Amino acid sequence: MATEDSVNMVTEAAGTGKPVYVQALKGRSRRLARFHALMQERRATRLFEGRLETWSYAPINDTEMVTSATRSALHIETKA
Repeated sequence: MATEDSVNMVTEAAGTGKPVYVQALKGRSRRLARFHALMQERRATRLFEGRLETWSYAPINDTEMVTSATRSALHIETKA
């Protein structure tokens, strides 16, 4: 479980493929709302509503996607 203001904690936990609950806080920003909507869409997180459930999803690891996009933008070829 993580509070919704900790993007880093939620992201690291989502890399495990295990259920991640997020505790809602008052005063959520639009940026955080978009992040949490994406994480829920990817089935990695759910808002904590007082009960524990189990679900599964593919662990989220966007490192390779970001690396590829960066290399492409900088016109860097990958070595085979």
